[in-house]
Amino acid sequence: MRTFGDDPDTPVELSASHAAHLAERIGVEHVALGSAFDCALIPAELGDAAEMPRVLDALVVAGLDDVERRRIGWENRQRVLIA
Repeated sequence: MRTFGDDPDTPVELSASHAAHLAERIGVEHVALGSAFDCALIPAELGDAAEMPRVLDALVVAGLDDVERRRIGWENRQRVLIA
């Protein structure tokens, strides 16, 4: 969840809202969460990959259903890695 303007204080909810907007504009099948916690600037409130469930919860608050959340959370990335 790359932060906006590289600001580590970006709320997770804002990042989730951005992901939901992207899914609406280009299709949920083209949006995925990354796993580059070692080289990307992520919201400070996440800290590490153990906090990813908070991002998934924020996607629900942003209006995505369980199928869309699964796709963004792991299925889309898995599909691309397998291809």
